[in-house]
Amino acid sequence: MRTSLLRRDSCLVSATVVFLASVFLCSGCSTSSPEAQPAGESEAQSARAPLHLPTPKPMSPVEKEVRSLLDQGKRTEAVARLRSELEKDPDNIGLHRLYQDTLRAMGESDRLQKEYQARLLKAPDDALAHYLYGRALILERTREAQDEFKKAVELDPNFLWGYLGLSSAMKMNDDKFEAVQALEQGMKHIPDSPLLYLNLADVRYSMKLYREAIEAADKCIKLDPSLPEPYETAGFSYLMQGDDTNARKYLERALKLAPQRAGAHLGLAHVYLNKGDTATAKKYALQAKRLGREIPADLAKALGLNEKPEASSGK
Repeated sequence: MRTSLLRRDSCLVSATVVFLASVFLCSGCSTSSPEAQPAGESEAQSARAPLHLPTPKPMSPVEKEVRSLLDQGKRTEAVARLRSELEKDPDNIGLHRLYQDTLRAMGESDRLQKEYQARLLKAPDDALAHYLYGRALILERTREAQDEFKKAVELDPNFLWGYLGLSSAMKMNDDKFEAVQALEQGMKHIPDSPLLYLNLADVRYSMKLYREAIEAADKCIKLDPSLPEPYETAGFSYLMQGDDTNARKYLERALKLAPQRAGAHLGLAHVYLNKGDTATAKKYALQAKRLGREIPADLAKALGLNEKPEASSGK
């Protein structure tokens, strides 16, 4: 018996939250730009985790050390270690992202913006400097951030991070068609980037273009089958189309690659609830909760779980 939850609207947590990262975002240079989830989607959509933060490739010894310090709550020491490394390797995007995310988690947004503005003033024709300054601005001054990302790709049309940042800012500004255009422009210069297709799938999903989202996700999978995120995006897209068989296949694959993906657990809870298997649905929903995700109120109610009604529920 198919649940009506897929057709019911529920508000989501503010899209900008997903750009916060510290220990929330991947730090390696292989990760994508954070993506935003729009408000007003259905329960199943609200179950998804913020896209897209691909699982990082093996971390460098420095990144491992910094991650360890962050896990211990030693943020000041982590910042000092990162600054030391960045003096030696000033163009390491992965370390810059981790440094920025750590400062933001410490409430040091003003410091973050001033430092990267100073870098940009010293190198106004450097695409990386524009990207990093845009990323420092993204939460508080999204339109300005968008302009910085746009300048980055103008300076270097082959700069992947510029396109990822630009599409993210556009999506956060609810300029979704422009975000699609930015990603497609990037594909003309970097045709084999799985991250461009990964973010394209996410934007299309947010536009409720589920068939097109699946197409982009499948292209990402073809380019890099090791990423769990495109499987999750395709799984939720199939779920929204009422195809529980393919939804289950893709979501299970996502969990095989990354068992800690709470969003995929919530997606499978919907799949099994649609099948009338409440016991299995409840198992997946509770696992998502153990992984730190709140169970959407309507789903909790359908499963007989004693969740307090939520004003909003994020991916």
